[in-house]
Amino acid sequence: MRTFLNRTFSIVTACVVFVVAMFLPSTCVSAASPDNSECTYYEYDASSGAYVGEYTLLSLSTLSSSSSASVAVVYGDDDRVLDYTKNGVVKLMASSYYIGTGFIIDEHTIATAAHCVASSSASATTSCGNTVTKIYCFDGSNTVDKTVTGLESIHIPANYFTEGANSAYDYALIIVEEDLSDYMCFSLGTMLDGYSSTVSVTGFPSSITNSDGSTTEKNSYSDHYQYTGSGVVKDYTTSKIYYTADTSESNSGSPVYVITSFNGNVYYTVIAIHTTGGGYNSGVRITPAILHFCYNNLNL
Repeated sequence: MRTFLNRTFSIVTACVVFVVAMFLPSTCVSAASPDNSECTYYEYDASSGAYVGEYTLLSLSTLSSSSSASVAVVYGDDDRVLDYTKNGVVKLMASSYYIGTGFIIDEHTIATAAHCVASSSASATTSCGNTVTKIYCFDGSNTVDKTVTGLESIHIPANYFTEGANSAYDYALIIVEEDLSDYMCFSLGTMLDGYSSTVSVTGFPSSITNSDGSTTEKNSYSDHYQYTGSGVVKDYTTSKIYYTADTSESNSGSPVYVITSFNGNVYYTVIAIHTTGGGYNSGVRITPAILHFCYNNLNL
């Protein structure tokens, strides 16, 4: 297990409890099947995408849920702004094109959406179909500061391969060889039911919407623009959060986070991983089961 993950889980949760209010019990399953009590994860070699093996983590009991919702991807004027201050947000790259966004949660661990590193149609016990070959970290501007190529392993919920994108299982971890401790490390936390305050989404969107409704491409294989959009939580289920922060394609894998201050310090706590546009933009809700997967997982 990586050194940074040796942080005592109770200490991590105590910090998150203050920022997001409290932990609520949750399953690691979608609202359609809340009776399952454990999560199975597949591990893959990150260089080849080849299947390595599986392991199971116990989960907890379920959250309450509410209805889902629908509106548009950009709400009124596109209010996203260039923002390179979150250098823990990284850009996932294939050999000749870019894929999407991830964010650092540990000195060797990057969280993202599962569909950024896998295909739901892949033969899961053979390969995940990963096309990420390198990861770009930035220096506080649009200049690449570090290129991460030592991709060790990828961890994906087994049910992603049956449920697919826009599901409760659309999340993943990438373990890398390089030390990422020089970059911002995001904390994870759970959201109380009924929470409706502001959330922000930072990532590498494919385009920005202009005032006349046209779009301008902002990210490519060689052009790098990190944007932050903010909005409010509009709805939630046991496994998803819906919000009005503007996003577009390739925001997938971005952190959806709340900002709080205490004793002169600013904290950024991720409560979801952005996965889907259309309707209200939405992401996989961070649950205690996902916290267990990320912070207390001896298989990483």
